[in-house]
Amino acid sequence: MAVCNHEGRLIALNRMDGVPSVECNREAIGKAIASGTWGVPSNRPDPITDMVIGEAAPVIRRAGGLAIIRDNIIEGACRVSGTNNDWQDEECTRAGLTALSLAN
Repeated sequence: MAVCNHEGRLIALNRMDGVPSVECNREAIGKAIASGTWGVPSNRPDPITDMVIGEAAPVIRRAGGLAIIRDNIIEGACRVSGTNNDWQDEECTRAGLTALSLAN
């Protein structure tokens, strides 16, 4: 799971035992950055798709990253990685945000 702020800066990264670290971390960070920077789910199209921002991680435009928005202000984003597919990742992300009362 990766959490970034509204500028795409990584503020939390946690990996469960048994999950391949390099690719899951990279995907989680990239999708959180994509979502947090623009305030929309990470699979939404955007003209800036090859930009490298935040923690020098690529913006990844696939499902899974969800923005954290309170009072119409983008505070950041969260992304879970490591399930069987991107849509399951997004379900897990949404469940976590809902548990924290941060889901949109």
